[in-house]
This record gives sequence, structure tokens and C-alpha cells, in this order.
Amino acid sequence: MEENLIRDAGLSRSIQYSAAGSRRSRMALLTGATGFLGVNLLYDLLEHTSLEVRCLVRAAGESEGFGKLRHALEAHRLWRSEFASRIRPVIGDLSAPGLGLSDREFFTLGKHLDVIYHNGAQINLVLPYRALRSVNVLGTLELLRLAAIAPVRAFHHISSVAVLSLDHGETPPEIQESLSLPPANGLTSGYAKAKWVAEQLVSEAAGNGLNVSIYRPGLISGHSRTGVCNLRDSFSLTLQACLRLAVTPELSGIIYLTPVDFVSRAIVELSNSAYSGGKAFLINNPVPARWEEIMELMRARGYAHNSVPYAEWIRLLRRKAEEPSQRDLEPIAALMRDSPPDNKKVPVGRNTAEGLAEFPDVRCPDDSATLVRLYLSYLSSLD
Repeated sequence: MEENLIRDAGLSRSIQYSAAGSRRSRMALLTGATGFLGVNLLYDLLEHTSLEVRCLVRAAGESEGFGKLRHALEAHRLWRSEFASRIRPVIGDLSAPGLGLSDREFFTLGKHLDVIYHNGAQINLVLPYRALRSVNVLGTLELLRLAAIAPVRAFHHISSVAVLSLDHGETPPEIQESLSLPPANGLTSGYAKAKWVAEQLVSEAAGNGLNVSIYRPGLISGHSRTGVCNLRDSFSLTLQACLRLAVTPELSGIIYLTPVDFVSRAIVELSNSAYSGGKAFLINNPVPARWEEIMELMRARGYAHNSVPYAEWIRLLRRKAEEPSQRDLEPIAALMRDSPPDNKKVPVGRNTAEGLAEFPDVRCPDDSATLVRLYLSYLSSLD
């Protein structure tokens, strides 16, 4: 394991927190609000709480920052005019010291915050740890410094199932959810390492008195009602490529489709429950979908006319992307992997189920065929 992971994991040890008091939460800071999960978190915070939500966003000024946030909500079919009065952009940068704010701005923001939702991250499975450190690690450290000013009543950290090294060894049917993580020895991607270090910082802050909750989503799929998908995740890329080629790859095994609106609503409801303090939550659809059934559904509904082995399908995709009239396929082809998707099982986390027991309307859809049909309808409408 890289030595700087251990070094970086201890950066928050000197930050001390005092009791936040019992005042009612009125103001939240949300990072990563224009991203796929972030914009859904913004919607659910506005829809299901009374919080004013300040959103860290890179922009030339407040007008441009608000425009970016509104555009993100509109693009995901989530905008409502009554939200406008409760959204405030904070012009800054997660990768910069002090979040890109002046010392005075940083201190003033910290004095007024009641709760922080740290969702912002640079997601890249190819870049090494050092390339992701400034955003994913040092950005988390700056937010932990910010949380110590007032201090905030709660710090909600959105991490990833990638920190659990589920690729290695036999996956247990259940997993012990806690703020403590196993060693990072089994982590291979720079992204997983950076998220692991960020969690170590947050866990240290919990030991120093900060009220912390950590959320570890698995693969996040499209919205279960609007069908809006993240066009750059592995599942959506596979569906997009199939649609363009009208050919499906021969795939076997399982995939867990966890709709983004379930993930965001679960985080918001759990975060507002006394149950969540000091806990970690694995958020994943417990019912997997089968790749064979997804590919068959595409062919049955006329989106594809035949199937070929995965290696042949990848070659076909890359040849197609080289055609002058198909250059828009290049980004999809570049992001697709040479090997078929993993078929690993993801364990069930009990904290999420227990924490959501008091919210009967927050349930993960288990009809994967309906979800896939919705996603295909959305993706095919983009051409």
C-alpha cells in the first residue's frame, strides 16, 4: 500500500469539535450538487426538509452559480419554481485550500451552517490516487475544518461501496457496517483509495467529537420515475452502445440496479433520523438483475436484432466509432472496458433496512425489467 495513504489518513487528527447544541437545523451545505446523485440530493433536501441549502459550485459569480444549479435540476426533470428561494450558491472549489473562499468567507459560512452533506468527488476509475487527492481527500479535510467552526450538528459523508474491497475473496452475505474500514491493501483503483482515505479522515473526526454518518452506495442507476440516467456510468454506457449498434453482447451474471432517487431519498431520510448518528450505511438494491434478461429484453423490444460475444461486440463498437459519421460514439467506446462487467455479489447492509423501517414509502424498486424499459426509453429518446 502507498505510504502516503496512511499519512493522509491522519490529517484530521488535530481538528477538535465541541458540542453543537440543540438548535433546530436551518441551513445545510451540499457539495457536488450538480452531479448525478448530488442533484437528486438537492431535490430531496428541498422537497422533504425545510432547510435552506447552500451549494458549493464553481462559477464566476452567484448568478452563474445559481444558473448552474437550476440547469442541473431542469436537466434531470427535477426543477420546481418554489425551490428558488431556498437555494444559495457558494462560489468555491472543493480542490482549493479553504474551498476557494477567503478566510472571512470560510469563517462566516462555518458560523451559519447546521449540517453538511459532503457528496462532491472526482469520480475516475483510471486516474491514480495522487491525481484524485486534492478533490477527494483534501476537499474532505477542508469541510471537516469548516464543520469545527460553529460546530455543525451533523456531517453526512457520501462515500462508495468501492472502499470495502469486495472484489477480493468471497463476499459475505451480510457485512458489518461501521465507520471503521478494513485496511486498504486490497484496493486497486486510485478512486477507491482516495475514498478510503477520505473515510479515515471522517472517522477520525467522529472520534474527536463530530456527529458523523457515512453512506456507501453501490452502482447507482437511473431515476425510477423519470428514467433519467447518468450517461457516463458503466451500465448506461453499455445500454447506449447496444442501442447504437442494434447488437447486444453475450453477457452472463448479475448486476445490482439501485435507482438514484432511492439512494438520495434514503440518505435524506436517514440523515434526519436520530438512528443515523455514528453509523455507516451500505445502500444497494438487495435484488440483482440478470444480464441475460436485460439483453433479451432489448432484443425482444426491437432495440437490438442479435447478440455476439463480448470481445467481438467491443471490436464492432470501436470500428463503428471510427466511421466519420459516427464520431459521437468515440467517448462511449473510449469508456467501455475490454473485459465483461464484474459479476460479484454485493452483501446486504442491515443498517439501511433498520433505519428506513420508519419510512415505509422509501423502498428500492425490485422490478428490474420495468427499470430497464424506462432507462431504454430515456436513452433512445436522446438520439
